[in-house]
Amino acid sequence: MDLKTIDNKIIVATEIAQPLILKLHASDPTNVTFEQVGLLDGQDIVFEFLKHNERGCALDHLLYMIHESDIRYPREIMLEIHEIASIL
Repeated sequence: MDLKTIDNKIIVATEIAQPLILKLHASDPTNVTFEQVGLLDGQDIVFEFLKHNERGCALDHLLYMIHESDIRYPREIMLEIHEIASIL
């Protein structure tokens, strides 16, 4: 898998995660989970890492977003994320 493909897969995975997080936050805005840094603006953080070719940091932050927010994330994309992690 080349670097451009890895970047694209991280972008797509983030673009799926962020709306799920925002939707969950909208349904329960008082949930202290969302007070954690980098959840509600996580997409911006991931994209900033990618802009500076920090793929590992971008992937780490994406995984943090998914796990800390407790969203229901598509299994097939999670498998792709783990594949990328093994490559990086």
